[in-house]
Amino acid sequence: LSDGNPFVNINSIYSDILGEEIEVYEPVEYEKKYDGESVKYSLLGYERTYPVYGNVVFNGENPLQVLENGELITEYNQWLAPSVFPIKAKGDKTEIQITAEGDSQGIEDSVEEQFYQVNLDRLEYAIGKIKEDKIDSVIVENGKIVIDEYSDTSKTIMLSVPYEEGWSAANNGANVGIDVKYNCFMKLNITPGNNHIELTYEVVGFKVGIIVSLICVVISVLLIFFRRFFHHGLYTFDKI
Repeated sequence: LSDGNPFVNINSIYSDILGEEIEVYEPVEYEKKYDGESVKYSLLGYERTYPVYGNVVFNGENPLQVLENGELITEYNQWLAPSVFPIKAKGDKTEIQITAEGDSQGIEDSVEEQFYQVNLDRLEYAIGKIKEDKIDSVIVENGKIVIDEYSDTSKTIMLSVPYEEGWSAANNGANVGIDVKYNCFMKLNITPGNNHIELTYEVVGFKVGIIVSLICVVISVLLIFFRRFFHHGLYTFDKI
């Protein structure tokens, strides 16, 4: 996924998983204006019963605030602040205002504005289709995942567990590779018949760290031993 629009990315993921084009997130029309101090967006044409979200990208690094009809939604464009923010959107008109906490210079220079609503009917359809093809059995333990899956054909399965270096997998006792899906999730190839897959996680460098630590302990003990040995009275020699 390379699109900078998170809503388009999620639509692409659902479409890829289902094998059909689907738009769970629908764009919401809006009008934009700048009054010299803040940027205001008037949202138009959204369905009241659908959740609505916004995402605005700025070039600048000034701390901002997002307000909905004058009520603060979230701090924005700063440390630990979200990018995508929820919008209540319960009335006939919703105004989103983005204002600076200090100097408002450059606030009008937003790179891109994105306002979308979740089509709940399409989301329900997508979730239902995904559940129809769910894995037979998945057991998640601390540092280990056990999967049992029967398949008539060769196919791929995906886990909603983020991949990171340190995971390894074995299918019916044989080591298998792990691919990365959507730059995040783990994907595995399975074969026809019964597949018993065990995924285990080991902290990268853990064994090496233990070995190095043991070597350091041994060296420290030897240094202490030799220091005491050569400073013992029996092994003290007169200077020439």
